Amino acid sequence: MSAPVQTFVSVEPAALLETVRERQLEGCRLVQICCTKMEQFELTYSFARDGVFTHVRITVPDATVKVPS
Repeated sequence: MSAPVQTFVSVEPAALLETVRERQLEGCRLVQICCTKMEQFELTYSFARDGVFTHVRITVPDATVKVPS
């Protein structure tokens, strides 16, 4: 069994909604949203369609930044 195809895309927070909308129009389904605290916060939105995963990642400097949803 082969591993699923995965793509990582980094976008600016202002482009998040547009990017998520594009995945929706492609017929992708939202699999998960994950937040990791590194030097900054990394938010990763994972989408799947036909065994292909696309991970859209944004970074924000701290918890005071509002992220569109």
